[in-house]
Amino acid sequence: MLIWPCDLVEAAPTGAQTPATPPSDARSTVAGTLHEARRRRVADAARVNSPPITTDLPPAGTQPLTALTPITPGHRGQLQQVLAGLARQIGSGGPTALDEIGSVHFARWAVLPIGHDAGSLLFTSNFDGPWDNYIEEFAAKSAPTFDAIYSHCQEWPPKGARDVDAFKAYVRKFEVQAQVYYRAYPMATVRQVRSALRLKAATLTMLDMLNQ
Repeated sequence: MLIWPCDLVEAAPTGAQTPATPPSDARSTVAGTLHEARRRRVADAARVNSPPITTDLPPAGTQPLTALTPITPGHRGQLQQVLAGLARQIGSGGPTALDEIGSVHFARWAVLPIGHDAGSLLFTSNFDGPWDNYIEEFAAKSAPTFDAIYSHCQEWPPKGARDVDAFKAYVRKFEVQAQVYYRAYPMATVRQVRSALRLKAATLTMLDMLNQ
């Protein structure tokens, strides 16, 4: 029987005891208490004009990131050369700094609008959250790539992506919030997708050997 990614589940070890399921009324009481506590925290945060407290509630599943940064006048051609080099590296199938991060589902850069000397640089990405971890991984593993690209954009921090706080502030400033975001596999991480693909390939290879 073939096992596909959607069939993959985490099973308890053989012989492990399954914890007793609490009564439904107890579960409802706990859920109601947690919901009310979270509602009060959000309301309190709003009253002091601060964002809701979500440090203990990381975003679930894949997350979007869209940023639109102004290109430094006169640097459009140089930026396009850098992007072309990165595209060739990715197209060759060789390893890139983005592969080392391990949480990037896809990333895309595009110079907008076409035909203008300056314009803006559009960056879009899907990643396994939370946001802070994602940006910190970029700073730790892809700083040279981001420096090569965004040194041709306005207001890039003097120390580049290695200055994590300045890097985060830069991304936040030019980030564009998505009004609509669709995810075909919202809870599948990059690691799980790759693992499922390896399992599928191994299963097909085994079936081919058995059919010979």
